[in-house]
Order: sequence, then structure tokens, then C-alpha cells
Amino acid sequence: MSEHQFHHLADVVACLPSKNSFADLKSHLTWTCAQISNSSVINRPKMCHMCCQSWSSGRFTMRLKPSSSPGPRMMKIVKKFENGDRMSSVEKSLLKRYQKNSKSNVMVLTCLSCKNSTPFKLRKPVTKRVAHAETPVITNVTVSTKKKKKKDRFAGLNSSAVISASPSLPNNSLKPSSSVKQLASIPTPKVSKVNSASTPKVSNKLNSTLTATPKEHNVGTNVNSSIKQSISNITKKGPLSYMTQMRLLNNEMKRADHVKKSEEVKAQKLRNCNIKKNSKLQNFVRKADKEVSLDDRITSLLHM
Repeated sequence: MSEHQFHHLADVVACLPSKNSFADLKSHLTWTCAQISNSSVINRPKMCHMCCQSWSSGRFTMRLKPSSSPGPRMMKIVKKFENGDRMSSVEKSLLKRYQKNSKSNVMVLTCLSCKNSTPFKLRKPVTKRVAHAETPVITNVTVSTKKKKKKDRFAGLNSSAVISASPSLPNNSLKPSSSVKQLASIPTPKVSKVNSASTPKVSNKLNSTLTATPKEHNVGTNVNSSIKQSISNITKKGPLSYMTQMRLLNNEMKRADHVKKSEEVKAQKLRNCNIKKNSKLQNFVRKADKEVSLDDRITSLLHM
């Protein structure tokens, strides 16, 4: 195509109305113009790079891409620059790129006909930092304190009239009566005496028969008495910490359990011996001759 055709196509694009129905035709004609002539002739920033769709037609979507936050490596380089430390050539180039990108946002326009996105760099608005004015420190400020008014007992009435009208109480009414003093002086009865008076007495024989238990079952009572004695010993020693008291009680409990187990073992051994003797007696009675007298049997058993 010649240069004459290029100018003709450009005139046709200019004559077409700016409607959405002619947008695709306009973009196609401008694309052919770009193929014919040099790309510098066509104003590229005002249209899409792929399909040559003009941005003035409004067939695009826009979004703002903010500047990315710097990573840990970039933060180290920035700190080096702020402190005035020595930097390598690579760090200097990275710092220049960061300073250039940090001052601008990126606007991305996406064409609706070809779905191509073209980025445009935008300058951030320069914000002036307002210097914080230091507030002057005020010293020796006298704060005016309001005096509270005393409450008027008579509420604006004549004081003498109010006093004469109010009933006067005698001074003796404020003192505690003699009956209250007598009640306070009566001692409270002890619980042990009341319980002993209320419970009926039991005869000594009945007490002895009820409390009498075999030696095997007296272990628990001995243990309880030893624990009570240990508690009384702890109280006699004076004020101890809670943990030491609990440790001493624990040791006493372990000792009492050991004594109880040893007594149970002894009782079990005695029981086993009695069972063996009974079994020997039964075997002897079964195997012995019927003609042997009863006295001989008893003497033989005693010598076993």
C-alpha cells in the first residue's frame, strides 16, 4: 500500500461517527494504517497496542495497581542508604529502581474487544508533612476549687421552731438496757456437755462386749490413733507451712499403712497354721484305727 492509501484510510477513520457500532470498524482501519506506515505516525498512548481501539470510545475497564511493599532484602538496602553505609553497585541499582517505582502507581486499562491490558504509570500526589507543633508545658497553674455549701438541716425554716416541734428523746434510750446486758453475760453451753447429757448411759459390760474385737480388726483403730497422735505432734511443733504439714501427714499415713500390712500378714500366717493343724487332725482321725483310745489320740496330737 502507498502513502496515498494511508492518508485515505486515516480520513475515513476521522469521518466515521463516534458510536459503539462503528468502534470495531475504526479499530480495524487504524490497525491497517499502522501496518502500512511507521508506528510513530499513529498516537499509540491514545489507543490499544493490539487492536488499535481508541480509549475515547470507552470500551475498556480500568483498575489501579498500587505499588508493592518492599521485601526484607530491599528494607536492608534502604536502611543502609539512610545510615550512610557503603553499598555495592547492585544494591545501588536496586535502590534506584525502588525509588522510581515507589513514587508512582500503575493504572491498567483492559480493552474489551481484544482483552489486552496496557499499563500506564501515574505519579503519586505529593503530600506535605505537617510539622507537629510542640505544646508548651504549663507549670504552676492555680486551679480554682469551688467550696461546697453545707446542707441546711432545717431547709430554710426557722431553726428554733423546728427544734421545739421535734420530739426530744431521753438520753437513757440510747444506752443499752439492763436486760440486754444480762443476756450478753449468760455463757453459751458447750456442745460436748449437752451431748453427754442427752445420750443414755450404757452399762460397762455392754461397752466391753461391743468394743471387743479380734486382733485382726484392731489394726484400723491403731492406725487412726497413730494419725491423730501425729496431728497433735504437728500442732505442738508450732506454726509450720502448709506444705511441710502435708508432707509430715503423708509420711505418717505411709508408716501406718506399712504397720497395717505387716499385722495383716502375721494374722494370715496364723490362720494358715491353724488350717494346717486342722487338716492334720482330720487326716489322723481318718487313718487311725478304731481300736485306739481317745486319750492316745489326744496325746499324739499334742506331740505333733
